[in-house]
Amino acid sequence: MIRITFLFLLMLFLSNKESYTQELYNSCFSALEICPDNIYSINNYNANITSCPGCEDDFLFCFTAENTIWLKFTTNQIGGDVLVNFNNLSFNVSPNQDTEIQAVIIEATTPCNSASYTEVSNCVSDGSTPFNLNAIGLAPNTTYYIIINGDKNGAGISIPAECSFNLTISGAGIERPTPVINI
Repeated sequence: MIRITFLFLLMLFLSNKESYTQELYNSCFSALEICPDNIYSINNYNANITSCPGCEDDFLFCFTAENTIWLKFTTNQIGGDVLVNFNNLSFNVSPNQDTEIQAVIIEATTPCNSASYTEVSNCVSDGSTPFNLNAIGLAPNTTYYIIINGDKNGAGISIPAECSFNLTISGAGIERPTPVINI
């Protein structure tokens, strides 16, 4: 019985290996760790905000939080440039719902405390087609966060955008996982 349960859980884990539901990364505290050489299928369906002074979603870069999701990555020992690519954007289309996402890379000297955030990349406020975030000269051995949000701007818009998309990260500054060889 234990072996069957283990096999079922293993199969369930492997079948979801690179497809994530929003609930896993709706909070800064549970940000999805991303690595180079992977394609992540991500969405912001049913995402929300943590609304309180100084909380994770209390910021204003080129957008205001509406329904944020959080990703994170760590730079290598040298640091350097990082590129985050968003493609295959597919929006839910409903009356009064926006069809643009917003994104930025930040450094948080105190994790998940908005008072410590510094914007370190270009800020995209109207992503409806493939786009990139570019961060130049990132510090070594540092964790950075990618905030992704559904836009809710424009005449007649009352519902933030919900979108699924593919995301990749690359660049000289990104930490590559150490290969593990089992003998």
